[in-house]
Amino acid sequence: MRRESRADAVLEPGVTVTSVSSEGCTLLCAVDQLSGGTLSWCEGEDLVDQSSTQRSLPLTVDRLGLQSS
Repeated sequence: MRRESRADAVLEPGVTVTSVSSEGCTLLCAVDQLSGGTLSWCEGEDLVDQSSTQRSLPLTVDRLGLQSS
């Protein structure tokens, strides 16, 4: 018999490109449910943006670098 742990319940986020232009693009990280978890965007070791209350988190990547939305 297999026991489920809290780690088994973690949902894998989906990342989609929501817009593209000559100046950059916008990415959207989303999960179906967010219960006790946090969505985060990181650049290397640096935290760019995070949310523990929303099921999706956008990120704008422009030619000059990253901008959280």
